[in-house]
Amino acid sequence: MRKGGIPFVIAVPAVIANPKLQMQNLILLNIRGYVRLPIQKIGYANGATVPNKPYLLVDVEPGLKTSGMTPERCTEVFKDQGRLGLTAEEGIALATQFPELFNVLEGGNPRKIYLPGATFGPESTLYVWRNEQGEIWLYCGWTSKVEPGGRSASCVNRIS
Repeated sequence: MRKGGIPFVIAVPAVIANPKLQMQNLILLNIRGYVRLPIQKIGYANGATVPNKPYLLVDVEPGLKTSGMTPERCTEVFKDQGRLGLTAEEGIALATQFPELFNVLEGGNPRKIYLPGATFGPESTLYVWRNEQGEIWLYCGWTSKVEPGGRSASCVNRIS
């Protein structure tokens, strides 16, 4: 396990629990999570596949090593390292089980955790972020751009 890594995260696939419903049930300091994207347009990117039942993500790296890198570049790095970019439901699981990851502002910017295993169209990836009002959002951004506070999360394996 690398320093700062998370041994495992329990994820629930979208076929069992809709990501929008999962986000609405995420409560951080009495503030709910939000999705303002058409759920049916969220897909898997870069060959990501998930089990159709709850599963474990093993050796999760929440993006501590990828600050300032575009999700596109992170995908290449993860492939070289034998890691998998997280999907939408995995990002929601990370936010639900480790909300403290979103407490830190970086240079005054809210933390964004990109999910390179998820897509919202051909040039977009999803991210989970906490805005200035403390709300947790599942939203999308360009794969070729990194916003301040952005980093990409990965894992070594998905076990069902």
